[in-house]
Amino acid sequence: MKAARHRTPTRLAAIGLLAAFGAVACESQPSAQRVARDIIQTLAASEGLSEAEEQCMLERLDEYDKDELQDIGNDVNSENAEVRQAAVDELLGFESDLRDCIN
Repeated sequence: MKAARHRTPTRLAAIGLLAAFGAVACESQPSAQRVARDIIQTLAASEGLSEAEEQCMLERLDEYDKDELQDIGNDVNSENAEVRQAAVDELLGFESDLRDCIN
């Protein structure tokens, strides 16, 4: 088992970027969920996340269905302020779900 490394603000920012980038992927292939999964796996390899941290993040990601993440991404770009704010709140919740996995 790998020893836990100190979590720097850069690592935490990467988690935030993961959430934002993963959720706001456009309506193209691959899906927002696939993009988020790829980023989690890349982050795990490049930042030395433990297997437990990576697995936790992937499990949290799986709690969101493909359409839900796509809708959040689309709504973040809405011109309607209420729709946009609701999507930002959901995005922050997604980010929080992922950050909870980091020890």
